Amino acid sequence: MVKLYDPLIARWRVWDEFLKPPDVIAVVSYGTFADRLTDSSIAMLSEAIRRFREYPESFIAFASFEYAPGTAKIESSLKKRFLRKMGILEDAIVDAGLLLNSIQEARSIKKALEELNFKAGHILVITGAGHSRSAR
Repeated sequence: MVKLYDPLIARWRVWDEFLKPPDVIAVVSYGTFADRLTDSSIAMLSEAIRRFREYPESFIAFASFEYAPGTAKIESSLKKRFLRKMGILEDAIVDAGLLLNSIQEARSIKKALEELNFKAGHILVITGAGHSRSAR
């Protein structure tokens, strides 16, 4: 059975093939619960980890959504814990701080990389189908 929104998502989705290894794997935020990441956040982080294993010289970068006071700090802590549990070293993780929307998320990641004196040539954005056009 096809879900009502599946045809819309299929039309909206963008698959961009990349030709060069990414310098940065940017993970789009999907929020958190008080004690655990959302299933979507786990799925995006898992895909980022899979890609990182293909490109171990890259960084995994993320920002965290501040939908209520303190939630970005919780999300950041849970993401870092998940990444470390999956074998990603702290040196490969870039926490870009809090965000309020996708535009700010991209800018926060850019700023965090600049603070590390790192200029990314190729960035792979890991996001769900609903965000794919806005992530471009």
